Amino acid sequence: DVVNHPSWFEFVLPFKMSNPFIIDSFKRTLTGSGVAINHGNKETPLIIKIAGPVSNPTIKIGSSTISYLGNISSGNEVIIDTGAATAFLNENVNVLDKIEGDLPYYLPPGENSVISHPNITLIWESRWI
Repeated sequence: DVVNHPSWFEFVLPFKMSNPFIIDSFKRTLTGSGVAINHGNKETPLIIKIAGPVSNPTIKIGSSTISYLGNISSGNEVIIDTGAATAFLNENVNVLDKIEGDLPYYLPPGENSVISHPNITLIWESRWI
């Protein structure tokens, strides 16, 4: 609706955002076990990279567990995108059928305890709303 004032008009112009989040300016990483800190106030997806050689690796973040059921040979890598719920071996072979656990998974705000194999690297960006 347009409201007509003596020398100006009042109206609402709606905008739609493709991404309503403020994203951290750099990526954070954790290799192996430790604490993953999401500095934002909104949960954020993770990229989980599992480098071979490893057999049946599992990662536990807080109370959630994600596992790869199978062997990853030396020189190969599985990349899991927890937000998109995808998993690829060497970026081109779909191995989602070998993933077991909580997908999609989002890292909650604050400190999160991580227990994982030393060949596993987490990558995330804190985000705010």
